[in-house]
Amino acid sequence: MVSAKQLLLTRSKLQRALPLLRGLRRVKAQRAIQKINHQLLKLKVEVTEIDELGGLEFDVPSPPGIGRLVTLPFYPTSTNADITTAAGVNTPNTQNPICILNIGNTTNNCVAAFEMQTPQISWADLRIVGFEIDYKTLTNQDNSAPTLLVKNLRVGGGTNLFTHQEFGDASLYSKDIPDYAGLRDYPTLIAPDFAFVTIAAVSNQNTGDRITFSVSLVCDIISDENYGRHLVGPYARGASMTKQRLLR
Repeated sequence: MVSAKQLLLTRSKLQRALPLLRGLRRVKAQRAIQKINHQLLKLKVEVTEIDELGGLEFDVPSPPGIGRLVTLPFYPTSTNADITTAAGVNTPNTQNPICILNIGNTTNNCVAAFEMQTPQISWADLRIVGFEIDYKTLTNQDNSAPTLLVKNLRVGGGTNLFTHQEFGDASLYSKDIPDYAGLRDYPTLIAPDFAFVTIAAVSNQNTGDRITFSVSLVCDIISDENYGRHLVGPYARGASMTKQRLLR
């Protein structure tokens, strides 16, 4: 059985992390706090007090944790007639990362492969930590949803960072999954280099399905020309691959 002290420590961590969370992660954290409060009430512990911990808090120097990571969006810099960007159909856009894929617009059951790339970041040196995708599908009732595909994530002319050499299901890299899918390496991203990824889609419907999505790199800032050098985050440690840890 988990002790009241452990519950209070876990709740305190969640409450400190809550302002940094958004969307599904924030909802999960709020539910976890409510669950802990319920457990504490059963143990007859005041949910607003931490006297059992002596009321002490300690700060220790440590590298920036998971909440300090930054996201770097990919933009649709090369398109085809299956793709709608904020600038229009088959029009590249370097200002808005959102894309809409129209299945079967030119070829039944699919969207032809195209590339997206990050902007050039001249003001900071970054290290790649993960890869994330946020996507929504639209399909006719009683049909399986279309599938977004990704392959060949790379920096400049470097080697593919995905473990799969051909296309893989983008759901492996969904932002709603608790852990980052591992990469073959975690290279630096330093100007004038860009990062690239290839996107495609398939569906069991000839035409009509849509996928709205955005793609991002998750990076650790090594140095910043305005804010100086940072303690490099623990991206090489297994625990840092967890996006959000709610309960031990």
